[in-house]
Amino acid sequence: MSSIIIQHHSVDFIHQWKDLSERAALLDIEGLGTSSETDNYDDKKIIRFFSQCFDRPAFQDEFRQEGSIEAFDKAIEDTITAINTGCLRDRDGKILFQCFGKSYLSNIEWRDKMDRIVDMLRAIRSRYLLAVQLGQLHIGNGSQGIQFYCFRDYELAKWFDETRSDILSLFSSICNDAGISRLNFPKTKRTRFY
Repeated sequence: MSSIIIQHHSVDFIHQWKDLSERAALLDIEGLGTSSETDNYDDKKIIRFFSQCFDRPAFQDEFRQEGSIEAFDKAIEDTITAINTGCLRDRDGKILFQCFGKSYLSNIEWRDKMDRIVDMLRAIRSRYLLAVQLGQLHIGNGSQGIQFYCFRDYELAKWFDETRSDILSLFSSICNDAGISRLNFPKTKRTRFY
């Protein structure tokens, strides 16, 4: 028996998404997205913007050290949106920075790599939702309303870390080609005492 995962978004979120799509379409219609406009926004600037998108705890800490699993999922979702649309938002939806999305990259190899990165980020979100649904990742409420989570499958936690590492390695290869500083994530592993 297969299950379908249905993701619900708030009405405000859907309206913001619609407004953003309409603005992007209007820019294309008015010709503001043509190559003459993007001359001032070369590929290196777009890659620097993407580097900002990865500068968040969701890409810095080991998955088992995440403080909030819901915040992790939201950060992955926001990163996908930023790479696709060029609009980086904070957790509350406030626009932090705007640039061009990956479709504006003139370097085809970099665009292909960014497409793969987005696919891998989507896989992380899908795998997270499936893990919760199948009970491989247990999310509960502790004292004082603080949520906790635990893996019932060590290999799954390892998969999340390895997939994020592959994403960052792929993105760092673009940074290297562009002459931009590489990302230094994830943070050094902490010593655990048992």
